[in-house]
Amino acid sequence: MRSSCFGTSPAKFFILQFQWVTARMAMEIAQAPEGGWLPGMEPADWMMLLLGADNGSPILGKTSFVKQLFVLGKEVISDIDRKFAFYPSKYGPYSRIFESALRDIMQRGWVTERRVMVGASEGSGVQRSDFMLTPAGVEVAENLLRRMPRDLRENINQYKRVMSGLGLWGLIQYVYSSYPEYAVLSELRPG
Repeated sequence: MRSSCFGTSPAKFFILQFQWVTARMAMEIAQAPEGGWLPGMEPADWMMLLLGADNGSPILGKTSFVKQLFVLGKEVISDIDRKFAFYPSKYGPYSRIFESALRDIMQRGWVTERRVMVGASEGSGVQRSDFMLTPAGVEVAENLLRRMPRDLRENINQYKRVMSGLGLWGLIQYVYSSYPEYAVLSELRPG
């Protein structure tokens, strides 16, 4: 494995880059108008907005989905943080509201779940749930994204792209190092 600048591993260097990018974007984001960017947005709406960001790229895994919402809520749109009421759990920050909102958008036919075997060796493995928009969901997400100010929409796209690029363990490492109070009960330990 090759080292990056200052003797840092590539994974840690990527995390440092992400932290720099998120700090820069946070400074660029204008203060939300009174009532928030999109008054009346519910948790299911925020999930659809995130799924529609970055050209509707799928979100790989439920844990990643929750962590991406958490980071957006902490660093970009505080309304997400308030609506989901995240708390420390055995997988880091979690929200009970997430599950009911996920059921809602799936029952409406806006999102599909694809189960994928990951880490399979000799027939054993773990199943991951990947989430993607249906054609009807694309329309809903695009309508929500169009209502966002252009700069904010671009920041959300960038956040999703970077968080997805970190992969599950990189995202967990970022969340745990940036928000250690949400990792106190976690059974997941990034390497």
